[in-house]
Amino acid sequence: MYTQTPRQETASFDLRDSIAVLRRRRWTLVIAVVVVVALGAVVSYRKSPVYESTATLLLKASAAESLLTEQASSDPERRVQNEAELVRSARTGQAVEERLGFGAGVTVAAGGDSDVLEITASANDPERAAEIANAFAETHRDLRQDDNLESVRNAQREVQLQLDDFELQLTANSQQLAALAAQATNPGDPALAADLNKQITEAQQARESILRSRQSYTDQAGELEIEANLAESRPPLEILAPAGVPSSPVSPDHRQDLTVALVLGLLLGIAAAFIQEHLDDSVRSIVDVARATGDLPSLAVIPRHEPPVEGVAPPILTATKPMSHTAESYRSLRTSVEFMALEKRMQTIQVTSAQAGEGKSSTVVNLAVAFAQAGERVVVIDCDLRRPRLHEYFGLDRHLGFTSVLLNERRLDEVVRSAPHFENLDVICAGPLAPNPSELLGGEHFSEILRKLTTDYTLVLLDSPPVLPVTDALVLSRVADATIVVAASSISSKRRVARAVDSLRQVGAPLVGSVLNFAPLDVAYGYVDYGYIAYGAGSGSENRRWWNPRPRAHAKPRA
Repeated sequence: MYTQTPRQETASFDLRDSIAVLRRRRWTLVIAVVVVVALGAVVSYRKSPVYESTATLLLKASAAESLLTEQASSDPERRVQNEAELVRSARTGQAVEERLGFGAGVTVAAGGDSDVLEITASANDPERAAEIANAFAETHRDLRQDDNLESVRNAQREVQLQLDDFELQLTANSQQLAALAAQATNPGDPALAADLNKQITEAQQARESILRSRQSYTDQAGELEIEANLAESRPPLEILAPAGVPSSPVSPDHRQDLTVALVLGLLLGIAAAFIQEHLDDSVRSIVDVARATGDLPSLAVIPRHEPPVEGVAPPILTATKPMSHTAESYRSLRTSVEFMALEKRMQTIQVTSAQAGEGKSSTVVNLAVAFAQAGERVVVIDCDLRRPRLHEYFGLDRHLGFTSVLLNERRLDEVVRSAPHFENLDVICAGPLAPNPSELLGGEHFSEILRKLTTDYTLVLLDSPPVLPVTDALVLSRVADATIVVAASSISSKRRVARAVDSLRQVGAPLVGSVLNFAPLDVAYGYVDYGYIAYGAGSGSENRRWWNPRPRAHAKPRA
């Protein structure tokens, strides 16, 4: 017996529920992965190959570094970064374009504690990639050498201008001293002689100052001459490793592209599966049934079985395959009803569904056979007077049936027939189609017939029409002791099941539980196994006469 309430089930949504969703929507996941991976493969294999080649430059410190040169820097890392910016500059790019005859770009890696620059060029041709990288390395080296030499030459010109100025000052000073010395040879006036001596002393001091300053610039000129010679023979950068011709492309990386496509496909498939699950209105599990029925207990889960062959009577699996999971599920349903009836009278049981095709008739028939096999006297009535099916299961003529009794054309004992091959089970077929089924089922005559049947049988099962298409099921619910709602996995709609249950509640129907029909094996087997245990534990004779307080001596012999 399985009677789990929806609150217990809905509170346990966890990773297993997510895995169950992915299993149900596995084709959505597979299609998404296949499509995305296929598109990724097409894009990857249609990409043009890209080759990369790298030239390595080493920054060298000048042997005679001074404040006058651009090489001077107190921060080596900043110096390397500045050098990288110069490689990326428009000036270097223009020089490379003039050298190669076409424009190109490179990436420059620099930084850290190393004085190394890595110039990487990309191209669709491996030889061109190496050519571009080497062109940038050599061009930048030559430009920096020219810049350094030009810087030293500029400094030399500035120093030479200062030295020329000092020479002019010394010449003027020499002329001044000569004139003063000539005047001092015959001064005449002692005061004038003293003044001339003072001027000569000042001129000599100025000459010494000029000579000292000139010496400083003379030393700088010597240093700059050394730097000029070094700049001509030793560039500030050295090509440590010229760019070689790459043997294989760096792009496209088919393995990486396909891996990314696979991951994206999985993510897209999972998202699509959950979106599809969220938008899917079909009933698939007892959780869906519980949510749709508003906390009705689940009485049983009937596993999916082979559909009947067209033109052949639908099989009664409780009898034809008594050891199957499906038969055991119907016995589990019987046991669930037995235990619920311990607290409530349930002699007349209505079985209905939201719409046609959800398996209510097969549920009624198999439940009736299960009770009859347990020794109870059962009558099952086909109350679906518009689209009757009960006669197909037992191979009976439906024209001799219930509507004839309701219309007072026949007596009740004339339409009650024994079910072929089943003891303790009688069947009342629908009879001829009637123009007003709702009025017939809602009349007092129908209630009297039911009261008569409850004195003759221990259990009366009503195969009710579906709730939503017609009002017959709502009318029947007023005379039933219990109403069971059947939903079909992957067939029933959650909204329609909810509407049907709401309609039954509005008329005060005695709803006792739900049955999930046609459930997939992964959904049904767990519940079937649980139902088997409950059936074995609760099917003893002490629970067999739970609904009818009348003694069985009052029961009418079967026709």
